[in-house]
Amino acid sequence: MSTIEGFPYQIGRELGEGAFASVRACFDDKARVFAVKLVNKNYVAQKMNMSVWTRRITSEIQLHKICNNHKNIIHFYASGDSPTWRWIVLEYAQGGDLFDKIEPDVGVDEDVAQFYFAQLMDGIKFMHSKGVAHRDLKPENLLLDFNGNLKISDFGFAALFSYKGKTRLLNSAVGSPPYAAPEILGQYDGAKVDVWSCGIILFALLLGTTPWDAAYDNSEEYVFFRDCNERPSYHPWNQLSPGAYSLIMGMLRHNPQKRYSVQRVLQHPWLHTNISFRSSSGACSDPIALASRLMLKLRIDLNVSAIPTETTKTRIEDNAATSMTQPPARIEDSLLDSRNEYSTLSQPVMDSTVFTATNIDTDPALSQFCDTTEFLESLTQKAKRFEDICPPERMTRFYSRSSETVILQHLYDCMRKLAVSVTSKKETKQTVLYIRLHDKRKCQLQGEITIQSIAQGLKLINFNKRFGDPLEWRKFFKIVASSMGKSIVLTY
Repeated sequence: MSTIEGFPYQIGRELGEGAFASVRACFDDKARVFAVKLVNKNYVAQKMNMSVWTRRITSEIQLHKICNNHKNIIHFYASGDSPTWRWIVLEYAQGGDLFDKIEPDVGVDEDVAQFYFAQLMDGIKFMHSKGVAHRDLKPENLLLDFNGNLKISDFGFAALFSYKGKTRLLNSAVGSPPYAAPEILGQYDGAKVDVWSCGIILFALLLGTTPWDAAYDNSEEYVFFRDCNERPSYHPWNQLSPGAYSLIMGMLRHNPQKRYSVQRVLQHPWLHTNISFRSSSGACSDPIALASRLMLKLRIDLNVSAIPTETTKTRIEDNAATSMTQPPARIEDSLLDSRNEYSTLSQPVMDSTVFTATNIDTDPALSQFCDTTEFLESLTQKAKRFEDICPPERMTRFYSRSSETVILQHLYDCMRKLAVSVTSKKETKQTVLYIRLHDKRKCQLQGEITIQSIAQGLKLINFNKRFGDPLEWRKFFKIVASSMGKSIVLTY
């Protein structure tokens, strides 16, 4: 795809893809970079009712426009269509995914969480002031700009709950199960379901996981939470500081009427006890220090395999088989799964042309395999920008001097032990393994593992998430990389 009739931008590389859509970089005549969401209307027409789809994408565009011009919301620039394509031009999130840079089951330091949570709530406050509820707040939809500032993205399930002083209850069951409020299956206050989702996001920022797979009675973890009067003292809740615990409890009250409002969240003392990285405008005051703190937590131990035992294998769909022939079909949406038929959920993906044999020793991805902080400290001393330490490309990658045959043997062995569905395809410049599984929260993960030769005897192995929670995708990457060990994974 090089040109589209009537599209006033030059189309660049692919940044991501969805069921019916592709997100690509694009450039105007001043060489400014944007992200464009391209939807193939012919393909949509084969899969769903076009009038329903037209209403949904029109609503997405209109509500995103309403929420424009806030520093913590991805900017909407333009939209249009051709006979084949519908396109939406958006701000390019140059800093990549926030949660790609957060270690599963570890999280970030509290002052880093305070910084990002304050920016998230500032964006939500603005959105709600326009009468718009996002309804799909989750890690996939939190991106970063070139200085590491948070940007809320994807208005595919946004809804208008207030207009000219009049409010209404919403009733569409949308969202992602681990982040969705318990009342989402009935009528609900759009602002309060966003507050709930933000509470789960704060929990994930601090602890690197979510508290339950869904806030329903069939979730054992959520039932435990309710049984202790929503005041849990067990692990991992007891790892939270008193201030963070107090705030999260107020945001996760089962009764929406007792749940904190956005205003009360913003007034909570925890948000004001530490203002590290925050300028007077709320933007990042020290991008290099912030990037260094994010990267400091990313660690993969190559000395110990993280492959689970037989009793703790990754959960996948029933009767999944391992095939080595054709790419898998798209997994159908569940009732409360936010994969939008016309959207993709994140922007930056790996651009393998960035890394060559001559510059991999400065690739920040190597720092996650180091036993000491020496490599990261060296990067920090030389860094001039946020991306010099936290690149926009996803951190789920490693290098190897092993042969492709050996690498594939180890990858297939890992997939077999994890009971992960995998198919493969040999392309001109790379070999691709198509991956699909369910994470521990029973949510879908899909992506690809690519093996590409970037120099004689040097391979780049990239784990590119196409759909799913970035924390869970990183956890999957971490398990596989640790099982490969130092005999396969190149270290600094």
